[in-house]
Amino acid sequence: MFATTYQDLDHRATGIATLARGPLSEHAEQAVQAWAACLRTRRLLVPMAAAACAASSAALLPQTRSEGVLLPEPTAGSPAPCGSAIGARECIRAFRERGDTVLLLGAGADALVGGRRRTVSPEPIGVLAVPDRETAASVGVPDASAVSFVTRPCSPTEEVAAILTVLRTRFPLLRGQHPDQWCYRATDGRSAARAAALHSDLTLCAQLGRIEWLPKSAVAVTEWEDLLPEAVAPAATIALVGAPRGLGGPGIGVADLIEALSGLGPTSVVRQRVVSEVITDIFASFDAPPPSARTAPPAENGGTS
Repeated sequence: MFATTYQDLDHRATGIATLARGPLSEHAEQAVQAWAACLRTRRLLVPMAAAACAASSAALLPQTRSEGVLLPEPTAGSPAPCGSAIGARECIRAFRERGDTVLLLGAGADALVGGRRRTVSPEPIGVLAVPDRETAASVGVPDASAVSFVTRPCSPTEEVAAILTVLRTRFPLLRGQHPDQWCYRATDGRSAARAAALHSDLTLCAQLGRIEWLPKSAVAVTEWEDLLPEAVAPAATIALVGAPRGLGGPGIGVADLIEALSGLGPTSVVRQRVVSEVITDIFASFDAPPPSARTAPPAENGGTS
């Protein structure tokens, strides 16, 4: 048996070991020596996405193309639908009632993964999908003076803004959904992942393949052979981006990488989040004093507290 261990904070011996016999002994020894060179104190940064919405962007689609219902109404006992999906549905309905062609902007939940675009489902009659800038540059509408836009829930706001830049050049009379109703879930998730990658020596992508909006140096880990000791050894801080174990089918997830990397020295796992908050009453937000400057209410007996 070839082994290397270290003592963790709880005084337990942790590490790696390989038991081999015959001609495999030499390979086992070399493997343990290679990974023993990776032992060091290490931080793992895990960007966390916002909780999944109860209703996906697919809920914007009608049951049939001829129906006017753009989002199924919730039934008794069903989970509450996503607020962004409800807002998008109501905007589509209002724009269609006044005779506009509606452009549905963004790739929706597909954009949370990035790097892999799936076929967009057919939209309701009078609604055209515009998932990217290229589509925005070529999409045609019957009447350029009667065109509106709605953002598809879970679409990154930075992509929606880029699409709008193209559309507003082509359609100066374009009207659309108020930004208060835009969904920031994908943007927050991407921001957390980018920040983790920026402050790390190595970024590993689990189950997602190559992610186009992360640095080119990010390493896709779809099988254990993709995790190389020469890449891990110098990295004191590693960002782990991707799906947790068991999500999206079999394969290596973030939890699996944490378990494996924790055998290579004392490990600190840090979960990080980015949260965008839309302030709907902007004037009240500026008038209100900061929490530290607010005066405590008087005590009930007339004194001070």
